[in-house]
Amino acid sequence: KSISLNQNISNFEREFEKSLKNLNRDKIYSLMFHNAKDLKRKNIEKFIFLLENFKKKKIIYKYGLSAYELDDVEYACKNFNFEIFQIPINLFNLSSIELKKILNLKSKYKLELHGRSLFLQGLITNKDKRLPRKFNIIETNRDLLLKEAKLNNLNPSHLIMNKIDNLNVIDVAIIGLENIKNYREMITYKKKKLKKNNTNYYIHDKKITDPRRW
Repeated sequence: KSISLNQNISNFEREFEKSLKNLNRDKIYSLMFHNAKDLKRKNIEKFIFLLENFKKKKIIYKYGLSAYELDDVEYACKNFNFEIFQIPINLFNLSSIELKKILNLKSKYKLELHGRSLFLQGLITNKDKRLPRKFNIIETNRDLLLKEAKLNNLNPSHLIMNKIDNLNVIDVAIIGLENIKNYREMITYKKKKLKKNNTNYYIHDKKITDPRRW
């Protein structure tokens, strides 16, 4: 297994160098693990050592983990010197308990946190998308969100971004775009004071809010 890991490291270095060359870059901002299970592999410290060398050579600025579960973020914080994380975060999958846990982790470990899946792969904002019956609760919450957007004279995506922005929980939002219209919509975003609304959009069922389980 040790030989296998060494081979993986060698392959990774070669592919990473190739990627930098293809991108015409001599350095990038960050590298992230994309499977939390890798952090529990035997001799994973050898891989971490490689990333530390990348930092020392200023090939990367930070390394961390793209995760789904907060427990994986917490494990990485306790066991490694990770500085940057990426998690799915939106109005439908974020409870008050999870929000508090994220803010505590950020404060304790001085993390840089990137949020992805802000629009739950477009289900939150696309009112014309027909969904299977099991997603009825998403349609119900989406209708409430559309009403709140109209009340604030905002398009749904800008309302969502404002509400997440106001939580002060992520440092960077990672947003997927389908077309030039989406792009133009995103670059016109401005933070705005919203009218008071006590609607809780959180959905407890992860079979609904976690795309891996669809």
